[in-house]
Amino acid sequence: MIDQEKACEIATAWIARLATDEQALQLRPDGPVKIDEGWLFYWNSVRYFATRDPFDALGGCAPIVVFEDTGEVVVLGTARPTEIYLRALRKFGRTQLQSETARQWLRTAVR
Repeated sequence: MIDQEKACEIATAWIARLATDEQALQLRPDGPVKIDEGWLFYWNSVRYFATRDPFDALGGCAPIVVFEDTGEVVVLGTARPTEIYLRALRKFGRTQLQSETARQWLRTAVR
């Protein structure tokens, strides 16, 4: 089992792989959201969090889940509300979230 501090370290390392010299990234400053599976993290550019100007926001910053039991990272999506992706995660599990069956379900899921 990992704690929130370790989950933050894992999430920070995960987004660091996506950062470039021109585009620094960070986790949302108000911290992760505790969910049954672990922690849900939102992230974006450092500049966006500094200015809160929508023109500084990056598109496609899919929320990530860090699982409390393993520290595994699962990327959700951005086309639907986060709650829909969490429902899919709970329905299909972390290993099947990217399956065709899960994708079909996501296409038709409603709030």
